[in-house]
Amino acid sequence: MNDDADPTLPTGPRRWLPTGLLLAATAWLLVVFPSLSAEVALHYDLRGQATDVGARAQLLVLPAVGLLLDLLLKIVGALAAQRPELVALPVKLTADNRARVLGLTQGCCGFLRAAVAVFFGLLIVSCTEGARTGVLLVSPAVLGAWPAVVVVGLAGYVVAMRRAA
Repeated sequence: MNDDADPTLPTGPRRWLPTGLLLAATAWLLVVFPSLSAEVALHYDLRGQATDVGARAQLLVLPAVGLLLDLLLKIVGALAAQRPELVALPVKLTADNRARVLGLTQGCCGFLRAAVAVFFGLLIVSCTEGARTGVLLVSPAVLGAWPAVVVVGLAGYVVAMRRAA
């Protein structure tokens, strides 16, 4: 391991796990894509009933958005570690709290990357299976609750940063 590496940046496999999850879900979509009908369900209500139908190519938007968000969060995490003054933090950095707050910032970016990967991974696989078999693997209610999970997680990081200040 490089002794000059920034200790606030994730290293090893955990750095690539969210991207790997998204790529695995994308690979599944691409494998089954040719077998999907030309028109597929694109939106479901909370009971799992299709409410919108469109071209199967529209399913490709899901991995594109998920991978783009993952990349943006990787950039923000790296930026926060290298130039924290460019990132809006909920506390003022001081010499005393800098390491702890930057570590929490990296943790927060990692949490968001994991949340994006799980959400979009489940969405991709569930919508693909819904289009292929007519049965969603994940309830729309579960996916609909995901933003609340993210908000609670973010609130936890903000509270931890404020306590570290």
